[in-house]
Formats: sequence, structure tokens, C-alpha cells
Amino acid sequence: MTDGSDRRAERMLWLGVALFVAGRIVDLVWHATHPEFETAADQIRAHAVVWLGVLAMVGASATAVQRGIRSGGHRLVVAAGGLYVAVAVWHFWEHTQLRDPDLPHLLLTVASVLLIGGAAWVAVVRLRRRGGAATGAG
Repeated sequence: MTDGSDRRAERMLWLGVALFVAGRIVDLVWHATHPEFETAADQIRAHAVVWLGVLAMVGASATAVQRGIRSGGHRLVVAAGGLYVAVAVWHFWEHTQLRDPDLPHLLLTVASVLLIGGAAWVAVVRLRRRGGAATGAG
């Protein structure tokens, strides 16, 4: 059974997902309206909300793992977040050099799918536990 702090971590995870999705929309709008390469300031404007979402997701899942919650979904979010951060730094640097890098874009997409997949995994497990508790099943 989860306690209040576990539920807070899960709410923070979903806040992170919401920020991440909102940030992706901001990024898409930025790219739709700016055909040029991104400067550092442009990247911050286009990606800050995404980065906050990743930070919230990783923070929530790292807290859950640290508290001993045995969840493959939370571990996947932490690992994918590590990949996302490393590649985002590389991506940021490439754009400040006025290069449009293909591999970092691909890896950011992979990391994004893994982040959302990890959060979905957490949700599915929670729903299954809730359904099992309601029916009296293990």
C-alpha cells in the first residue's frame, strides 16, 4: 500500500509529464515560427518548460526509488532522464555552434519516448494494484 509521500511523488511525476508535454508544444510552436538555427537564448525560450518537466519527472521517480518503491517504471524514468539530460547538453552545444544535429535529435526523441513510457508503466502498475485491492486479489 502506498502512503501519502508515495502519492505526492506520483503527482509530481504527472506534473512533470504535463510540463514536458506543454514544453514540447512550446518547442514545436517555436520551430514553426523560427526557421533559423537556435541561439542559446532561443533554446532557453524554446526548451525551458521541457527541461522543467524532465527535472520534475526525474526528481519524482528518483525520490520514489530512494524511498524503496520497487518500480521498473520509476527506474526507467530515472535512466531515460539521465540520457535526456546528457543529450540535451550536447544538443544545446551543437545549436550554439549553429549546427543542426541529427543524432542528438534522434536520441532526444528516444529518451522522450522512454520517459513517457516509464510514467505510463508507473500508472499501469498503480491501476492494477488498485483494481486488485478492490477485487480482493493479491
